Amino acid sequence: MKLSKAPNVGVVIAIGLLIAFLTRSTWERFIFADSIQGPLRKSDTKSVASYTPADYDKAASKCLSLAQFDCAETNWEHYLTLRPNDGQAWAKLGIARNRHDDHEAALVAFERAISLGEGTYDLFAYYADSLAASGRTEDAVNWYYKALVVVPSLVDVRGKLAKLLVLQKKYYEALSLLESFDAELRVKGSPAYFEGQRIAIDALQVAQERYRDAHGGRQNCRHPRRASRFADGRTIRA
Repeated sequence: MKLSKAPNVGVVIAIGLLIAFLTRSTWERFIFADSIQGPLRKSDTKSVASYTPADYDKAASKCLSLAQFDCAETNWEHYLTLRPNDGQAWAKLGIARNRHDDHEAALVAFERAISLGEGTYDLFAYYADSLAASGRTEDAVNWYYKALVVVPSLVDVRGKLAKLLVLQKKYYEALSLLESFDAELRVKGSPAYFEGQRIAIDALQVAQERYRDAHGGRQNCRHPRRASRFADGRTIRA
């Protein structure tokens, strides 16, 4: 009986490495990178109407999932030439532009979405991000608050809002915003989430008030000084 030859070890290893390399994400990014750019690419000579809104929707969503924001932006723009009153699509276009650091263009898309009646927490949060990046701090504060009205548990939004309030020297408001959330966590038996941030803001407020005391009193202080309570029962006072 003739025995078959054992496979070449080098070939087996090479095949194994190739299979490991060709994971789904790698396969999509490198083998068919052009196809995931969506139906309309810069090299595509077809007209926008050659594809359906569903084609653009699918392509834009795929691009966004792969963090290819310029690709997502292009496909949402062409989707909207066919469905100009789709508020959700305007919101998604705004998010793609936000993630691509094109904040001025993102604001246009977000405001169009809001004008069409969209009102989701992520729209409000990303809109506030772009407002803050564009230097419109007061507007950003207002929209971060709106996002928290919709979903109060958004810790990233709450933390960003507190930072903007600090920039406006509204230390008491920032501390209250964070303390109210941490107080609810303590009631549930969970550790405080914002303790470190509250310590920093409280120390900054103390320094600010001491400076005011040393330069003409406290008549310009927005709020009376109050103690901040931390998870272990400590308080920090002026």
